[in-house]
Amino acid sequence: SLHASVVSTVFSQMEGQSYDSRVILHVYDLAREVNDKFWWMGIGIFHTGIQFNGKEYWFYGHQFGFTGVIVLSPGIERMGTMSRRTSVLLGYAQHSKEQSDEIIDDLTRQFVGDQYHPLNRNCNHFSEDMSMRLLKGVRPPGWINRAAFLASSVLKVIPENWLWWLIGVALSANVSPPSTQAPAQTQTQTQSETHIVTDTEATPEKVTDIEAGLLNQQIEETEEEKKARKELEEFVQTVKAMPLSQQREVTTKIFMRINGHSIQRGAT
Repeated sequence: SLHASVVSTVFSQMEGQSYDSRVILHVYDLAREVNDKFWWMGIGIFHTGIQFNGKEYWFYGHQFGFTGVIVLSPGIERMGTMSRRTSVLLGYAQHSKEQSDEIIDDLTRQFVGDQYHPLNRNCNHFSEDMSMRLLKGVRPPGWINRAAFLASSVLKVIPENWLWWLIGVALSANVSPPSTQAPAQTQTQTQSETHIVTDTEATPEKVTDIEAGLLNQQIEETEEEKKARKELEEFVQTVKAMPLSQQREVTTKIFMRINGHSIQRGAT
């Protein structure tokens, strides 16, 4: 029977393996209403993660120069406005556990938090790379990242600020049309007031005074923040020197501290 054939195939794939070799793609809606409208076209705004050996791996963008790979327990149904749409069994890992762990470590090195880009290097690129390497060439469905591909293609013919305005309109955001001209005035702000310098007022003497004031303010802020910035730099260097598994733990803790309260789980 078909059922017996499927069961036999599953057990033959897992024979001799002491770990859960399933590679499962979890797909989440970032904009449910938009995705519902365009789902039939194979287009949507999605977040994805890969479940492997009982853990779910995401690529998380942040401001630091160490890994953006985080490790979560599977079974996430919602996180804030994001909700799970579907899960797809992509296949079974074609490597030993040790080799698979090496692949995950290599991805940990490659996907650095401050290199995240919503169009060119996002969570879906990570999921695709992880799937391709664990399954020796098997890609996730193309629709998970089609919107980013189309958007990056559009950027070749229109300015980026127009693209983000169009995306905001699609998401029903309250945004104003972008300007195609440079502003006709220069704005400077001090702690006590905001002063607008128009083109007719911006004489060399006044501009010099403004620049000097901003420079002094910047120097004062730099001195006040110097210790904190140095501590942050030391923290980043300390994390980068850690074993890759510990780097993932640090990034996961940062992510959970920010987002953990909004996570809702279902059955795994």
